[in-house]
Amino acid sequence: VTLIDFTLTENNGKNLLHWTTETEVNSNYFTIERSSNGTDYKAIGTVAASGFSNAAVNYTYIDANALPGINYYRLIMVDKDNTMEYSKIISISGKKIQSTSIVNTYLSAAKKQMELTVYATQNKKANLMLFDNNGRNIFTEPVLLKVGINTINKNTPALARGIYYIRLFAENEILVKNVLSGDW
Repeated sequence: VTLIDFTLTENNGKNLLHWTTETEVNSNYFTIERSSNGTDYKAIGTVAASGFSNAAVNYTYIDANALPGINYYRLIMVDKDNTMEYSKIISISGKKIQSTSIVNTYLSAAKKQMELTVYATQNKKANLMLFDNNGRNIFTEPVLLKVGINTINKNTPALARGIYYIRLFAENEILVKNVLSGDW
């Protein structure tokens, strides 16, 4: 794969990635990776490649869940023989969030685990609470949030599958997010 262009634009909180290949031989797919710090990347999607081409081919991917702050992106170009090559890294500054926000939540009944991604605009103490669908408090734990993206992993008691509510009480803020307990 010969990559000739890799660009990024923001539109209403969504990041649009666009890339163009000049030629492709035996190409299989592209993996799109994102990072909040430019070092630690996670795959957020894949796009099928054309396979073989001697003409320019355009591709797009929309990151509908862009992170607050700077988002870094790179492509992994994977051929049918599983050889791969990384693109250059591009970045864009997302919309500024003026408060704390819960970005992602995962709750596993099988693993008795919760993972929470929280964006904070300042260092602050908070209380993390988990409630069941009937409003019963499952647990409460203090957490320390640092400026930027915080990943919080907590063990939970045995949970039935269903809907739960995460509440984060921070200085002058109460954040609530519902989450479905599954078997991830």
